[in-house]
Amino acid sequence: MEDNLPASVGTPLPGVEVRVDEHQELLVRGCSLMQGHWNNPGGTAQALDPQGWLHTGDQVLLEEGHLYITGRLKEIIGLANGEKVAPADMEGAVALDGLFEQVLVVGEGRSHLCALLVLDPQAAESFRQACEVAGQESPADVEAALRERVNGIERIQHRLRLEIAPRFPGVLLHLGRLRRHLLLAVLINADPLRFAAATGQ
Repeated sequence: MEDNLPASVGTPLPGVEVRVDEHQELLVRGCSLMQGHWNNPGGTAQALDPQGWLHTGDQVLLEEGHLYITGRLKEIIGLANGEKVAPADMEGAVALDGLFEQVLVVGEGRSHLCALLVLDPQAAESFRQACEVAGQESPADVEAALRERVNGIERIQHRLRLEIAPRFPGVLLHLGRLRRHLLLAVLINADPLRFAAATGQ
């Protein structure tokens, strides 16, 4: 318990080797792990490399022996310039601000990232009133202040285009994970001119 860090998933178990590859994927190896998929050599080849490392699909940070999960490899966004971005990392950073109730970062194959934001109603009203006090009364002024607030977050740093979205349908949220492709399709179907243009679809 003395070595317990709540933000971490813990330290590797005795007898289990861990490694983080160039894609930040967690690889594990040890006698307690599976040796392959039953009657599925193709699946085994995908999961286990020739050196016996199991590819977990989790992206992690390994700091002082503690593992921190930052996302899933399958959720990685590939931008048009070849850059790979973990959307969960950005979404988590934005969602720490109580002004935002839900966050979705998209941009696969595009030149830029876009964040679809759902504002908390009460926090949004307080934010609007604060803008009025500061002399930012027009909708354009409030939007500019909102963009400045998001882009001031350390992990964002002016990398996102923003769009205010309706509350995400609950059916598209599963165990706290966004069903990205389904959610984006729902939003574009609801307002194609707005969301298809915003996200580059």
